[in-house]
Amino acid sequence: MTMKIGYHVDRSRSLIEDMPIQLSKSGFENYYQESALLCKLFQDGMSKQGMHYMSNSTIFNGPEIQFRDISSSIIEQNVEFTRNILHPTIPSRFQCFFAFPTINDIFLWPMFCDQDYPVFEIQYDETCPVLDSYFLKGGIDYKGVYSPTMGLICAEQYLSGKMSDSPMLEVLIPLPVTIGKCIGSIRSLKK
Repeated sequence: MTMKIGYHVDRSRSLIEDMPIQLSKSGFENYYQESALLCKLFQDGMSKQGMHYMSNSTIFNGPEIQFRDISSSIIEQNVEFTRNILHPTIPSRFQCFFAFPTINDIFLWPMFCDQDYPVFEIQYDETCPVLDSYFLKGGIDYKGVYSPTMGLICAEQYLSGKMSDSPMLEVLIPLPVTIGKCIGSIRSLKK
């Protein structure tokens, strides 16, 4: 097994070198009725990000829903649904840690370019999937209209390893992992 080095942007500023990141069932109890189902779906637990997407609640303000409030959760659940049925050998995003395959890949994500988040090295097995998160737009067109069918098509394109014309690559690293060396901040690496 050959190991590679990827790069994780610490948006929460909560990581330290040599910190272990593991699956957890902590938080399942907050779901009351859903707790038993989550335990069945994710018997070994979930990642912090997975738990975030499962707990991403939306407050309804009258008859209109702010779609941006729920779109990430819908996208993640479409990917998980599609993965379970069509790609069960790919690790669940709800149980993974994410990294960029190269430092340059960080700068393809506009949301990171002007930030000063720390960047950590993460070791991963070369068999970890490297996928194009461009397809995680989840069936939302340029007008902001959501199509459930397009959401599933995008999930399938992502999971099948299809590459877009402008790939935004990410490595899905099944937990547990250990945080590696902090190599600086995004701004210091941008030079």
